[in-house]
Amino acid sequence: DGHQTAETGVIREVEAPARLVLTHAWEDAAGKPGAETVVTVTFAEERGKTRMTFHQASFVTADTRDSHGLGWNESFDMLAEHLMRT
Repeated sequence: DGHQTAETGVIREVEAPARLVLTHAWEDAAGKPGAETVVTVTFAEERGKTRMTFHQASFVTADTRDSHGLGWNESFDMLAEHLMRT
């Protein structure tokens, strides 16, 4: 929709190829980060395929949590579409 956002974060842990941990925070118009969450992504082989498990916490409100869930699910849907084409 043309809406632009900025975010910041720090990679805290990389355990290739199984685990990634990073922080996430939206930035306001002045570039100041808001509430920080921690994102953990794990990858595991299952019957010749890769299972990705995603976890993000802790949220200030349930609305914020739900908003992030919608955004991440949209991103994962686009990733799945991309992988089907390649």
